[in-house]
Amino acid sequence: MTTKIILAFLLYSLTSCGQQDKIDCEKTLDKTPYFISHSVTEPNDSLQIDFDILRNCGKLDSIDSKLFTGQMLGLIMIQYPTKDKVITYNTLLKSINAFKKTEHYPKFREAIIASNTLENKIVTTEDFEKDKELIVKAGMPQSELDDFKTFIMSIKSQKMTYKEAFALYSSKKKNSLPSPTEKIEFNKLVDIESAQKTSKENGKKVLLFFSCYNCINARKMEDRILTDNQIKSLLAENFNYFIAYTDDQSEDRTTNSTVGKKFLNLQANNFKTNYQPYFCIIDEEGKILSEIGYTNKTEEFIEFLNKELK
Repeated sequence: MTTKIILAFLLYSLTSCGQQDKIDCEKTLDKTPYFISHSVTEPNDSLQIDFDILRNCGKLDSIDSKLFTGQMLGLIMIQYPTKDKVITYNTLLKSINAFKKTEHYPKFREAIIASNTLENKIVTTEDFEKDKELIVKAGMPQSELDDFKTFIMSIKSQKMTYKEAFALYSSKKKNSLPSPTEKIEFNKLVDIESAQKTSKENGKKVLLFFSCYNCINARKMEDRILTDNQIKSLLAENFNYFIAYTDDQSEDRTTNSTVGKKFLNLQANNFKTNYQPYFCIIDEEGKILSEIGYTNKTEEFIEFLNKELK
């Protein structure tokens, strides 16, 4: 799971948790959450009791309460699964506590705090230099700061908040983008053995791409990196390239689980990682030759590919 999902927090502010009666946590934590039993993925009023229970019984603060909601909580459950057969509030808290021990957790908190600070602040060109650090922490790429500053100067008479300004900036930027470049199509990974067999047959190295359907950083790399003509040429000429979606919910009969969980276990056991996007190059024997996570730099990804072609 990538750390730059945090950009969304600059646009959208989740409502804070409300007051509620005292909960008997010992009994409640063994129950199945509403949003699990009803297959709900988006925050809404009917789920407030679930989030209040997690907040109170899990001793989550206001920042955690904003972080561990909706799809974000679902992604954490996929990334940090437990051995529990039945999903309860306790199961969710185990996944949450596992995530809180990772290096990603403080970055998400920092992003939410920065977004909260900026959300209702009026944008001014005079304060922009002082606010730049917060803007970057909230998720805006460093490379976009100058463009955003130019945009702010064009709207300085409108007295917008950062939340309003960023929403308008993102909308105008999206509308001004050129038509998307054709993406390279990865083969669906079945297992490591079949990928190695293909490598032995044609003499090309194997490139594995561990991704998620709900991974924003994976989509960014597909749109901005994997559409580069030089990268597409390097892949086509030198690699057998496969993709594995770690949140694929289709049934996997070989493991009596889901395809996504199979790939999560494969990634953790073979490559000692559990984050996406993750790319690795292996030889026909399965040895890791090169690996890379998220990058927004085309040159860095080209260097990753060329490392084993020299």
